[in-house]
Amino acid sequence: MLLALLVVGLTQAAACPEAATAALRQSVVLARSFDLPGAAERLEQPALRGCVQVRMAALYLRALQRARDAYRTGGDAGSLQPVTLAIATLEQQAATGDQHAELARVILMAAAAAAQSERGDMALLLDHAMALERRMVRAGDGGAPGVTAHEAAGDLWLQVHRFEAAVAAYVAAAELFGNTPRITLGLARTAVQMKQREPACRAYRTLVIDWTGSSSVAEIVEARAFVADHCMAARENK
Repeated sequence: MLLALLVVGLTQAAACPEAATAALRQSVVLARSFDLPGAAERLEQPALRGCVQVRMAALYLRALQRARDAYRTGGDAGSLQPVTLAIATLEQQAATGDQHAELARVILMAAAAAAQSERGDMALLLDHAMALERRMVRAGDGGAPGVTAHEAAGDLWLQVHRFEAAVAAYVAAAELFGNTPRITLGLARTAVQMKQREPACRAYRTLVIDWTGSSSVAEIVEARAFVADHCMAARENK
């Protein structure tokens, strides 16, 4: 239901072709399957360039991945330049009253702060993004496309090793949107970092059982390996 609300909210503009709805649905599925580059690419087709909402969603997903890549290299200005440019473009669109563009802008600002381990700025930005997203959901406008603000908050808190905050964000995301593979994986990884084997085993098992995509996806390989290495023996010893 929330996926439908998101897609409808993003494609209400008259400039959007009917194909935009299908592309957005497919993009959300790809993003929820841990394929952010594929999710962005699905929206970057020439035929969809006239749809502002689709273009902004593609920009958001592409820049979110680049912010995560930047974190791995220390978050220097050069690696964050594509994110900065995306934020500027989203800011221009947000100035027209586009709430989805504003939400994406704030999430990317938080992701850029996380890439530089600026936890204070990140916290303020994530609080703002999640509050905005909750208001949008209550209004029937859905949340951020593919990766909601609440899911992004969990991922970013996990990234900067604030594990209790990550758990709180993932739980809030599940309450607002229902469980997604990203939430389940995030809870599993957070439990591992907090040395909570049983919650980690439950989450990883759930991810493996519920997964319907390719078995070669890195996150699923990770989940299966953890279950095999850490969870089977625990079950046998009971």
